[in-house]
Amino acid sequence: MLGQFRHLHTDIYGNREFVEHLRNRGKFFDHEEKRERDLILIDYDDPARNVFEVTEEWAFHNGHYGTREDVVFLINGIPVLVIECKNANKDEAIALGVDQIRRYHRETPELFVSQQLFTATDAIGFSYG
Repeated sequence: MLGQFRHLHTDIYGNREFVEHLRNRGKFFDHEEKRERDLILIDYDDPARNVFEVTEEWAFHNGHYGTREDVVFLINGIPVLVIECKNANKDEAIALGVDQIRRYHRETPELFVSQQLFTATDAIGFSYG
Protein backbone atom coordinates (compact mmCIF):
# COMPACT_ATOMS: atom_id res chain seq x y z
CA MET A 1 0.00 0.00 0.00
CA LEU A 2 2.80 2.41 0.86
CA GLY A 3 4.18 1.93 -2.65
CA GLN A 4 0.89 3.24 -4.05
CA PHE A 5 1.32 6.49 -2.09
CA ARG A 6 4.87 6.89 -3.37
CA HIS A 7 3.50 7.05 -6.91
CA LEU A 8 1.11 9.93 -6.26
CA HIS A 9 1.97 13.09 -8.16
CA THR A 10 3.76 15.69 -6.05
CA ASP A 11 1.39 18.47 -7.04
CA ILE A 12 -2.17 19.59 -6.39
CA TYR A 13 -3.47 16.53 -8.26
CA GLY A 14 -1.61 14.14 -5.96
CA ASN A 15 -2.79 16.16 -2.99
CA ARG A 16 -6.38 15.91 -4.23
CA GLU A 17 -6.01 12.15 -4.70
CA PHE A 18 -4.53 11.77 -1.21
CA VAL A 19 -7.42 13.66 0.37
CA GLU A 20 -9.71 10.96 -1.04
CA HIS A 21 -7.64 8.41 0.91
CA LEU A 22 -7.89 10.59 4.03
CA ARG A 23 -11.67 10.50 3.53
CA ASN A 24 -11.39 6.68 3.53
CA ARG A 25 -12.45 6.36 -0.10
CA GLY A 26 -9.32 4.46 -1.12
CA LYS A 27 -8.97 0.76 -1.81
CA PHE A 28 -6.14 -1.75 -1.55
CA PHE A 29 -5.69 -5.31 -2.76
CA ASP A 30 -5.52 -7.88 0.05
CA HIS A 31 -3.24 -10.60 -1.35
CA GLU A 32 -4.17 -13.09 1.38
CA GLU A 33 -7.87 -12.84 0.68
CA LYS A 34 -7.35 -12.15 -3.03
CA ARG A 35 -9.81 -9.27 -3.04
CA GLU A 36 -10.00 -5.50 -2.89
CA ARG A 37 -10.73 -3.94 0.50
CA ASP A 38 -11.52 -0.47 1.81
CA LEU A 39 -8.51 1.46 3.07
CA ILE A 40 -9.25 3.15 6.40
CA LEU A 41 -6.58 5.73 7.29
CA ILE A 42 -8.56 7.68 9.90
CA ASP A 43 -11.35 6.42 12.14
CA TYR A 44 -13.91 9.23 11.99
CA ASP A 45 -16.58 7.25 13.86
CA ASP A 46 -14.38 6.75 16.92
CA PRO A 47 -11.65 9.45 16.97
CA ALA A 48 -10.12 7.96 20.13
CA ARG A 49 -8.90 5.04 18.00
CA ASN A 50 -6.58 7.38 16.07
CA VAL A 51 -3.13 8.51 17.12
CA PHE A 52 -2.71 12.29 17.17
CA GLU A 53 0.81 13.68 17.40
CA VAL A 54 2.41 17.12 17.33
CA THR A 55 6.12 17.33 16.68
CA GLU A 56 8.71 20.07 16.93
CA GLU A 57 11.40 20.43 14.28
CA TRP A 58 10.25 17.51 12.17
CA ALA A 59 12.94 16.52 9.68
CA PHE A 60 12.25 15.06 6.26
CA HIS A 61 14.74 14.02 3.56
CA ASN A 62 13.90 12.80 0.07
CA GLY A 63 17.39 11.72 -1.01
CA HIS A 64 18.23 15.09 -2.57
CA TYR A 65 17.03 17.73 -0.13
CA GLY A 66 16.22 17.87 3.52
CA THR A 67 13.78 20.14 5.32
CA ARG A 68 12.97 20.80 8.94
CA GLU A 69 9.45 21.96 9.62
CA ASP A 70 8.95 23.83 12.90
CA VAL A 71 5.71 22.11 13.94
CA VAL A 72 3.90 19.23 12.24
CA PHE A 73 0.55 17.72 13.19
CA LEU A 74 0.14 14.03 12.35
CA ILE A 75 -2.86 11.74 12.42
CA ASN A 76 -1.95 8.04 12.49
CA GLY A 77 1.56 9.01 11.35
CA ILE A 78 0.31 11.02 8.38
CA PRO A 79 1.51 14.65 8.32
CA VAL A 80 -1.54 16.82 7.68
CA LEU A 81 -0.51 20.28 8.93
CA VAL A 82 2.77 22.23 8.92
CA ILE A 83 3.31 25.37 10.99
CA GLU A 84 6.30 27.52 10.16
CA CYS A 85 7.12 29.81 13.10
CA LYS A 86 9.04 33.05 12.68
CA ASN A 87 10.33 35.69 15.07
CA ALA A 88 7.79 38.50 15.52
CA ASN A 89 10.64 41.02 15.75
CA LYS A 90 11.69 40.38 12.15
CA ASP A 91 10.33 42.57 9.39
CA GLU A 92 8.01 40.65 7.06
CA ALA A 93 8.23 37.56 9.32
CA ILE A 94 5.14 35.88 7.90
CA ALA A 95 6.29 36.50 4.33
CA LEU A 96 9.58 34.82 5.24
CA GLY A 97 7.63 31.85 6.64
CA VAL A 98 5.51 31.53 3.50
CA ASP A 99 8.67 31.74 1.34
CA GLN A 100 10.23 28.98 3.44
CA ILE A 101 7.15 26.75 2.97
CA ARG A 102 7.35 27.41 -0.79
CA ARG A 103 11.02 26.31 -0.72
CA TYR A 104 10.07 23.17 1.22
CA HIS A 105 7.44 22.42 -1.41
CA ARG A 106 9.95 22.94 -4.21
CA GLU A 107 12.68 20.81 -2.59
CA THR A 108 10.62 18.10 -0.86
CA PRO A 109 7.25 18.00 -2.65
CA GLU A 110 6.65 14.43 -1.44
CA LEU A 111 6.03 15.78 2.05
CA PHE A 112 3.23 18.03 0.82
CA VAL A 113 1.20 15.32 -0.91
CA SER A 114 -0.48 14.47 2.40
CA GLN A 115 -0.49 18.03 3.77
CA GLN A 116 -3.95 19.52 3.92
CA LEU A 117 -3.02 22.83 5.49
CA PHE A 118 0.09 24.89 6.03
CA THR A 119 0.51 27.97 8.15
CA ALA A 120 3.06 30.65 8.93
CA THR A 121 2.98 32.63 12.14
CA ASP A 122 5.08 35.17 13.98
CA ALA A 123 2.99 34.79 17.17
CA ILE A 124 1.09 37.97 16.25
CA GLY A 125 0.09 37.40 12.63
CA PHE A 126 -1.11 34.18 11.04
CA SER A 127 -1.36 33.05 7.41
CA TYR A 128 -2.65 29.76 6.10
CA GLY A 129 -3.13 27.97 2.82
